[in-house]
Amino acid sequence: MTYGRLKGAFRPANETGSLRSMVRQRAAQVQEQSRCVPHRQKALTPMNSQLDNVVSDLTGKTGLAILRQIVANGIKP
Repeated sequence: MTYGRLKGAFRPANETGSLRSMVRQRAAQVQEQSRCVPHRQKALTPMNSQLDNVVSDLTGKTGLAILRQIVANGIKP
């Protein structure tokens, strides 16, 4: 590099770098969230709750509302 044979690495502008960082962080969070869905379904099985058979998307609006109600009210015999 001292002799001018190698070019310096590409460094995007600060705004572009910040945007790239946010996009990568969001992608990592979405991936982490998608790994938790089977764990939620597995936790519901011992409670004899087969919510995944009733609701097509456990992470959708209805599925999350039902899960919030289960968590808020607890398990009652």
